[in-house]
Amino acid sequence: MAYNRQREAYFKGKRAEEAFCNLTKAKPSSAKEDRYDHIDCYLPNGDGVDVKAHRKSHTNGFLLVEFKNVAGEHGWCSKESKAKWIAYELEKGFLCVDKEALRKLAERKIFAQPNATTDVWRQNHITPEGGLYKFLGRGSFKGKPRKDVFTYIRKEDVKDLPYKFYKFK
Repeated sequence: MAYNRQREAYFKGKRAEEAFCNLTKAKPSSAKEDRYDHIDCYLPNGDGVDVKAHRKSHTNGFLLVEFKNVAGEHGWCSKESKAKWIAYELEKGFLCVDKEALRKLAERKIFAQPNATTDVWRQNHITPEGGLYKFLGRGSFKGKPRKDVFTYIRKEDVKDLPYKFYKFK
């Protein structure tokens, strides 16, 4: 069952990447760039983009920001990620947000909270509302600890950041 969910998520992501490339004339990256640099494709101007497939949380007004992946390696919104843009698939198109500005905004939002801490709250099935502006991580899977670190922000939080919007045709 978990395998099927992972497989579905993989193909959902690939479909979103393909849709983004078709819409923007972006060129796909290599498998190595995708895996290690967090670049799914390159815009015609050469900027690297990491594409995020549509999620229910997007419809509900939230965006996920990943600092570390499940293996504890740098995530797609970390300083080490080489992507220039994060492209969130929304209902009407792709919202491309400057990755560095997004990371800094997410960190500011977290540390602006009362009793802010760098501790990671680990639990499975965290809702965006419950995880808003907190360092989060998923709990163990089949007894194996996961090391991801992420947060949720509100979609409206990014309105003052550098962004581009590519509307579906």
